[in-house]
Amino acid sequence: MNVAQREAIEELLDERFLERPDLRERLLANAEEPFFIKALENVQGDERDTIIISIAYGKTASGALSYNFGPLNQDGGWRRLNVLVPPRAGKPSL
Repeated sequence: MNVAQREAIEELLDERFLERPDLRERLLANAEEPFFIKALENVQGDERDTIIISIAYGKTASGALSYNFGPLNQDGGWRRLNVLVPPRAGKPSL
């Protein structure tokens, strides 16, 4: 959900496009809505029918998993998810 993750996903996707050029056509050219990858901080206001959320965290070199999910771990972190997935009209928020 952060900038580093966005960049990693973009790099991996570009590598995959080199291996499979047909995927670029399927994903980008034929879409009714433009495809993009954004960090949580930049997604507010973008509404899409399909959203894929990545919270990919891995182990450190020493094998430890920090369970640090950035701003989501902070007080009021749930509000960050409301920015990503806003409540529907007439439905309560998180």
